[in-house]
Amino acid sequence: MKKNINTHVAGQVWRLEVAEGDHVSKDQIICIIECMKMEIPVFAPVVGELTKWLVSSEDIVSEGQVIGILTAEE
Repeated sequence: MKKNINTHVAGQVWRLEVAEGDHVSKDQIICIIECMKMEIPVFAPVVGELTKWLVSSEDIVSEGQVIGILTAEE
């Protein structure tokens, strides 16, 4: 099952912590968003494989924006 990865804050993608195809654990930090000089982690919502990033490092993102797609393990 596909799951969207959404941001909870607006800001700039500072660092993508995992690559496409990597296995991730629930609540693993997968991305860091810089917002007002603070580093805000984005966590994996479920266990699975990161299928696709929809953003790159240094991209500007909006609150609630889908930044990636994860295929959940069943």
